Amino acid sequence: MSHVENRERYDPIAQTFHWLTVALVLAAYILSEGGPESRVFSTEVDGVRRIHETLGLLVFAVVVLRLIWRMIEQPPDQRQGPGWMVASSRLVHWLLYVLLVALPLTAIFGSWWEGHPVTPQGFDIAPLVSENHTLGQFVLLSWKFTPRLAMSFYG
Repeated sequence: MSHVENRERYDPIAQTFHWLTVALVLAAYILSEGGPESRVFSTEVDGVRRIHETLGLLVFAVVVLRLIWRMIEQPPDQRQGPGWMVASSRLVHWLLYVLLVALPLTAIFGSWWEGHPVTPQGFDIAPLVSENHTLGQFVLLSWKFTPRLAMSFYG
């Protein structure tokens, strides 16, 4: 399915994955007020948390599909430039994929390690790992800094 001719742009499916990812991440970020565990998992914010967790799972699914598509359909030709610039752009591109996969996974495991189910719209996913508050707290702290670091890097 991959095209042989030179291309300067991503194909329409890759572009759709890109903008869908942007929209889902932005929506999840807007709905993620955060705060202490007692507030995040309180019944008062249950509806917002469920939407946020649904968006996070959708981000994960879209990124996995996006990576599969990237294996099927090659990206456009790399623009020419100094070697360090080409290498750094590739590195940053792949680091962004890592963050887009790691953030939902750490959210899932962080919730489970704290003894909470993952609660997307319509159903709950009970913890599949045993409670470990040390790991859970480490993940919760990392959530405070990872998005801010990514936003400062791209903002």
